Amino acid sequence: MTKSARSQVSPSSDNESRQVIWKRPIFLFAVGMLFYAVGWTGDILHYNGVYIFVDSFFYVWSWKTLFIPVLVILDTTQNLQLKDGFF
Repeated sequence: MTKSARSQVSPSSDNESRQVIWKRPIFLFAVGMLFYAVGWTGDILHYNGVYIFVDSFFYVWSWKTLFIPVLVILDTTQNLQLKDGFF
């Protein structure tokens, strides 16, 4: 979201924007699962649909608010990979 759009966001328009954004990941997920069903297992559209859907809940957060959870996720995954061979 751009800075000017973020400054003009009200709670009602925020929910409307999120619902409009939800149409895209649902479409990507549906097309990706259709490709997967016909045998194309190399498709990543359904993954992108899920990622965009999850991201739609965070698009109104500032980068400062997102910075701490990103660091926690990176630290956790690195520790799991290095210590436990998890990934």
